[in-house]
This record gives sequence, C-alpha cells and structure tokens, in this order.
Amino acid sequence: MENKNTITAITIIFNEEKILDRCLSSVKNVVDKIIVFHDGECKDKSLEVAKKYTDDIFVLEHKGHIETHLVKALSMIKTEWVLILDADEYLSNDLKRDLRKLTESKEIDAYSFLEPIYLPEKNKYIYDVIPRKKVSLLRINKMYYIGIIHQGCSSYGKTLHTNYILEHKPLIFNFTFKSYRKKWLKLAKIHAESYFKKWEEIPKFNYNKYDIRITPKEKFKFNHPLISIIPIFFLNFFRLFRLGKPYKKFTYTFSFLLSLYAASVCYFILKFKIKNYK
Repeated sequence: MENKNTITAITIIFNEEKILDRCLSSVKNVVDKIIVFHDGECKDKSLEVAKKYTDDIFVLEHKGHIETHLVKALSMIKTEWVLILDADEYLSNDLKRDLRKLTESKEIDAYSFLEPIYLPEKNKYIYDVIPRKKVSLLRINKMYYIGIIHQGCSSYGKTLHTNYILEHKPLIFNFTFKSYRKKWLKLAKIHAESYFKKWEEIPKFNYNKYDIRITPKEKFKFNHPLISIIPIFFLNFFRLFRLGKPYKKFTYTFSFLLSLYAASVCYFILKFKIKNYK
C-alpha cells in the first residue's frame, strides 16, 4: 500500500558530478524520498554528491542507457507518486512550490511538464521549436513503462499536460552532428536490437498488454527496413518541422537530426538482419 500524497524522486546517472548537486538540491525538502542509481562503476564524485541527499544509492551493471534500470527503479517505489528526473534536469521554482499540491488531485494520475531546448554556450533556452512535454510525475499504481528506448512513461489514468517548466540544462548541446555520431548512433543501434528480442525479454513495469512492436508501422519497419529508411526519414522530418518556427535554422537542424535517428534505426535493423542471415 502506497503512502498517500508521498513522492519518491529517482534519477539514473552516469558520472554526473558537475550537475547532480543542482538536480538533487531542487527536490530536497520537496519529496519524501530520493533514490539514485548509477549506471555501472562510478569514475567521478557523483556518489559522494548523492550521499549528501540520500542513503539510497545503487550501483547497477553498466548498460549505457537507462531503460532497463528504470524498470528496476520503479519496482522499488513505495510512495504513491514517483518523480523521474535526469541528472541534467531540476525543478523550477514554480514546480518546487506546487509539486506537492499536484499530488493531492484524485482525478489526475500523471503530469507532464515543458522542457525547452537549452543552449549551454549562450546560457539560455531556444524557442524555435515547441518545448517537449515530458511526463515526469506519475501515480505509481496507475503508471506503466516499457523498456525500449524513447518510449517514455505513461499512465492508464488521466494525464494532465501542464505549463510548468522542468528545467533541463545539459552541459553539452545535443542537437549537433557530433552528438549524433557520438551518442545518437549508439542508441539507434540499441533501439534496433530491441526488435529482435522476444517480447517477454523486454523489461516492463506494470504492463501486460500487446506487443507494441506488432503495429502495422512497426511490423513494416522490421520486415522491410531498406524500403522504410527514406519514407520514415521524410515522414518524421515533415512532422517535426511543423513543431518549429519556419525559416529558422534550428528548426531544420532539429527536424533533420531526429529524422536521421529514426532512419538509422531502420539501417541497424537491416544490418542485424543481414548478419543473422549469414
């Protein structure tokens, strides 16, 4: 039985000593419990920073992505609500003030917050594209999660999309070709690998419904990855482009990189199929 109106904040980190204090200090005295999970061996002072805020610190096997760890983290929650934060995220002043009030609702089971895109070199947000809505605060017994990259957390109940800002200030600007080559390609490969796993092998929290990979779109992508690459790129590009301001350079970059990621998943599916065929 979850304790009513109580909140656990969880974050899954990987050598985040430079920004972790900002994240955890924002939830101190706001939530009832803080749990920190480290992805593999810690090689900086992240765990020392975490110990300032909690004794609930777990070092897990290194995966290079949070999806498997998040399923484990959610299974440990004993409070009614969970607040899920990345290390480079922290609560805005408005969220600090009102977070507890949000959990008092009997009708709402999840809340999304706005995350504008941050430019570290200029220390400001860019609004050339619409801020994403990230579902970060959820009633634990109504939520579900599927451990596939970019699935996000969802609720069986009612989700309210708010105008609260969830501050998201990474040290490095991620929407660059350098980040795509260094980080996004690795994730695209892991994403593609998930298509080859049995459904029961995919980590899940509170979800026992259909395999989300058997929708017509996903089946076509898996069965015909070569044919899918170009249409998936352009379909994603025009969909994302509508989220941005026209004639802005970043709108094109944002749409292109995310579409390139989607096409890269198809490319890696094709590579795995060829490898398995041989």
